[in-house]
Amino acid sequence: MKISNKAGRIGAFKSSIRIEEFLQQLNARLAETPSGDARPTRPSIFVSGGPRSGTTFMAQALCEYLDVDFIDNLAARFWSAPVTGLRLSRTMPREAQGGDFSSHYGRTAAQSIHNFHYFWMNLLKLDAVADLFSSPTERGVSWEAIRYHIAGLQGVADKAFVFKGYYPSYFMADFAREIPKSVFVIMRREPLPQALSLYRAREAFFGDPKAWLSLHPPEIETILTLPPEEQIVAQITGLQRFFDGQIAEAGGQLPVVHVDYDLFVEQPESTLRRLAAEIERYTGDRISTTGIVPSPEAVPKKTYPPELVERMRQALAAV
Repeated sequence: MKISNKAGRIGAFKSSIRIEEFLQQLNARLAETPSGDARPTRPSIFVSGGPRSGTTFMAQALCEYLDVDFIDNLAARFWSAPVTGLRLSRTMPREAQGGDFSSHYGRTAAQSIHNFHYFWMNLLKLDAVADLFSSPTERGVSWEAIRYHIAGLQGVADKAFVFKGYYPSYFMADFAREIPKSVFVIMRREPLPQALSLYRAREAFFGDPKAWLSLHPPEIETILTLPPEEQIVAQITGLQRFFDGQIAEAGGQLPVVHVDYDLFVEQPESTLRRLAAEIERYTGDRISTTGIVPSPEAVPKKTYPPELVERMRQALAAV
């Protein structure tokens, strides 16, 4: 089973084969080859969590609240030439919006943070789902190359860097060991609204709640045949166990900060202050702040059909 499968996506989420081919050719021409063991000197902040747990919202908030840089939707097109992409992106004037926290099922506006998935898939040598649960060393991952590219991005920005760290979060101990000043921000959300949101996201992407979307838990092969409600619950709970297992295996010593989504929505400023303090505690670097925080009104209230809510409650109760 492939990690990234865009087949079957509909509407605004459907990919253009011609554009994909053009970008592949462009990246092959512009690819930046690592030379030497450059090392990041500033914090690298990786935001992750289960699907629909608020990772995009948190990543956007950190990019606004902290004086950091990030990969936006233009720079992300240059996954094999990240420094070139960042430099090109920064030639475009950033709109003074006072904080843009909008997204559509993780898709963000042009100047907002992107998940940079091709970059991470290439560097971490990820193709099949099984790769997510295998040793980076056995796959031949070059941590020297990863350090080189992150150091290059930080050098262009002259700032700490925030990443949507979905794939890095599968290998938190490796990143903590190999990438200086790494910090992981892991989002948690109440299971019912998270599951309902993921159900809707599957419908939006594929028109079918049975179609797989987003991150894979270790139990992926055993849950694919389940009804969509049970499968979604297993996806969410399986990923939580996997993240918790990584932390437990490391003796609780990983540079991880957990954030409750609902508390963040209710108390954004105090949550972001706490995160800034935790990042400083882990890295020794104090990152200046802007004072820009999302308001509770930035998160739209969503409603779901009562019969869907009841089916999802039953699926959760069975766990």
